[in-house]
Amino acid sequence: MIFLNVALKNIYMFQDAKLDLSYPRKLPSSTVENEWLEDFPKINFKRVLILSGANASGKTVFGKVLCIINNYIAGSSINQSTSWLDIKKVMFDKKKPTSFKVEFLTPKTAQAHKLAVIFDQDGLIEESYTCIDLQRNEPQSAMYKRLREFEPTSYYHKTKNNHDITNAGFTSVAVSQGKMKVPSMWNYRLCEVDNTSGSQGRITAHDTNIIKTFLSAFDSSITKVKSIAAESYKIEFSNGEHVLIDKGKLLDPDRLSRGTHEAIDIAMFYEAMKNESFGESATFYLDEMLAYSHTEAEQSILNLLIDTLPRHSQLFYSTHNYDILDMNLPVHSHVFLKKDKYSEFIQPEKMGYNQNDRSLLGYVKNDVFGTLPSMDAINNL
Repeated sequence: MIFLNVALKNIYMFQDAKLDLSYPRKLPSSTVENEWLEDFPKINFKRVLILSGANASGKTVFGKVLCIINNYIAGSSINQSTSWLDIKKVMFDKKKPTSFKVEFLTPKTAQAHKLAVIFDQDGLIEESYTCIDLQRNEPQSAMYKRLREFEPTSYYHKTKNNHDITNAGFTSVAVSQGKMKVPSMWNYRLCEVDNTSGSQGRITAHDTNIIKTFLSAFDSSITKVKSIAAESYKIEFSNGEHVLIDKGKLLDPDRLSRGTHEAIDIAMFYEAMKNESFGESATFYLDEMLAYSHTEAEQSILNLLIDTLPRHSQLFYSTHNYDILDMNLPVHSHVFLKKDKYSEFIQPEKMGYNQNDRSLLGYVKNDVFGTLPSMDAINNL
């Protein structure tokens, strides 16, 4: 699936936040290729989104929210109390309803979808799901109009139209009734989050050549990576020492630098992109996993990920590194997160900064978008 629009209310620090992942017209010489559907050439979507912002502005929690939405669309409960995939925990004001609305594409079925849901602490209050077939030469604006005005394919309301479901809990009624069948794959690597899709010190990759390539790029003393059992590896160093990855867990993590440690996650992430089981349409989210890396290493790896990204997939990449702004990516590939009282998305192309040049870095350093951290309290010490 391909996200086109995301709207969040009362989730983490997002109170009325909206993010547009489509764009109106193709760029004549974009450095990110294939940002449209080949069978529906007037439908444009952003394949790469670089998220920047100050600490605690919402980069990591947006990844959590997006993963919660992926799980909900796939039919999973989002009230998983033993993990961070729990919508109840992330309601900013527990006394008020929480909602999200997403519009997305499924290239495999040639359809556009709209899903709007509202929850409270007891579960699902309302869910509206609409699905339409794409039309080959239909302009994007007309597709949106049709999607937003079309009769819902599935509608649920806890008291007005509940289909004899007394308590839907935190799972999709449209999925449970077979109305929403969305092919969806994802891979999230979130900073400082321990989850089954991967975290610092966890590894599920099986290609030792990929692991070795990434690790040795960060630490030249690493000479070999051997597979010793299922999910277990031996990392060998030039001085004869070694460290083990046993059943996915890195033993003696102090033997590796922080940057080299994170290279394990990068290797897993890259391998997932190349894995055919993900197909050509998936959501990939890499959250500040190169924060301890040299800027040139980060730029090289980001270029590799963009080049490897499957045709109908999206890459969300969060960073603090200013030099990423200097990579000559389209302006619409950048979004800044700003938090005063609440978090919001700042999209420079919607503010008139839509020339594909390198001046975006200057605007950010001069705080044109209001996204730099305030150091007034520190400066007054």
